[in-house]
Order: sequence, then structure tokens, then C-alpha cells
Amino acid sequence: MKPAFVFALITGMRLGEIWTLKGKDVNLENKIITIRNSVRRIKNRNEQSEIKTKTVLILKEPKTENSVE
Repeated sequence: MKPAFVFALITGMRLGEIWTLKGKDVNLENKIITIRNSVRRIKNRNEQSEIKTKTVLILKEPKTENSVE
């Protein structure tokens, strides 16, 4: 299995939350992971955009208030 999927299964985090983790979000001493952002992949509906891709990545805040300290 890929490490991100294993990490998601163990922690219950969404993959979009895992992909945005930075070193400052992980406190090994207190065993705390702080989720500050999440990434979503959505269809690119802007046909006039300079970026010619089928999907784009959107950086968002966590889905629930409980995710934020």
C-alpha cells in the first residue's frame, strides 16, 4: 500500500488533508497533528483559462470547525 493511504487509514485523515501537511503541523512530542488546510481536485470549467487541464487543485480550510484548533 502507498504510505499516504496507510497514514489515512491509521489517522482517519482525508488524503487532501494529508497532502497539505507541513513539518510545523506535526508535533511528535505531544503526538498531535494539526490540520490547517485541505486540497480538492475539481473539474476545470473555465474554458478561457490559460491553464488547459481537465482538473484543477483547490486549497481550502478544513471541512469542520472541530478540525481547527
